[in-house]
Order: sequence, then structure tokens, then C-alpha cells
Amino acid sequence: MVGSSLCQFISAASHILWGQASEAYGHVRHAIENSGIAYLSSSEPKIAEFYRDKNEKGMSKLFPTARLFPIGEHLTSELNGMFRQATKHLHGNLHSNQTKLAEEDFRDDGEIVESSFTFMLHGDKSSESIWEACFFVLTAAYYVMRLYEATFDLAHGQWHKQLEEFKAELGKADSTLRREFNQHLPS
Repeated sequence: MVGSSLCQFISAASHILWGQASEAYGHVRHAIENSGIAYLSSSEPKIAEFYRDKNEKGMSKLFPTARLFPIGEHLTSELNGMFRQATKHLHGNLHSNQTKLAEEDFRDDGEIVESSFTFMLHGDKSSESIWEACFFVLTAAYYVMRLYEATFDLAHGQWHKQLEEFKAELGKADSTLRREFNQHLPS
């Protein structure tokens, strides 16, 4: 599960570097799900059997998202929200379509109504949109690492200190960049 999560984060980063930020959310969703499966399998070994047997249908029925990421548990509540946020970017819903809509035109000449839409294949490529995806990926990586820490009962050591420093630096970068974006908004 750890290896699979790592591959998903690498794929998410690759999409961002290729200017396909909207594609990163699906990979992050899988990485989050992998960490939840690993975490739950430490207390419920049956989930590992479903995963090993590639019984995704059975697994999703017995272990829905709310069970993988209980909102009331401090280690999983953030991941629950991030999982739902990533899902919004994936499905053909109003949110995911809105982020890819580049142009719309509507004409009504009294007899005929014409409507046209132009969609961007990979969504908004503005600096702010790219940063939003980067921040999401990096924040998810932090929480996934914390869940793996608990899954494998890792002792707090130098790596844990570096992880917490990473989270603090990420927060500073986010504040700085959002302030910068806000200063450059058109009046």
C-alpha cells in the first residue's frame, strides 16, 4: 500500500508538471484510499484479503469511505474531507465541469436558441490553479504519511520532525502565495 501511494503521488506530481493539474486529484484520491486501507487492515485483517484477492466490489461494500476515514478520528478526519474533495474533481458533476469550462456562448434570436461551450481538457492552467493542485497534493501527502505512521506504529524520530517541519513550511508557502495571488487580482 505504501508503494502504491508513492506511485500515485509521483503520478500526481507528473500531471502537475505537465500542466495537467486537474488530473492530479484522481491519483491523490487513490493514494488516500490506499493509506486508509492499510490503516484499517491493521485492525481488520479481512480487508487485506479483499485487497489481495482484488475484490474491490466486496471491499467497497464492507469498507466504505466513512469507515476507512472516520470523521471523528483525528488521524482520518482530514483525509475524509480530502477524499471527498478529490472525488468532486473526478466525476462529471457541476464542480468538475465548471473547472474545465473555458468559454460559453448563448444566442437567442427569438426563434432559435443556440448554446455553445468550450472546455479545457485539463482544466484551468492559471498559476493560482496550479498552486491549488500542488497544495492539495502536498497536504494530502502529509496526512497520508501521518496515517502510515500510525498504521506501522513508527516511533517519533528525525523523520517525524522533518515531516512536521515540512507541514509548517507548506503552510508558510501557501500563505505567501495566496497573498501574492490576491495582490494581482484585477480591480
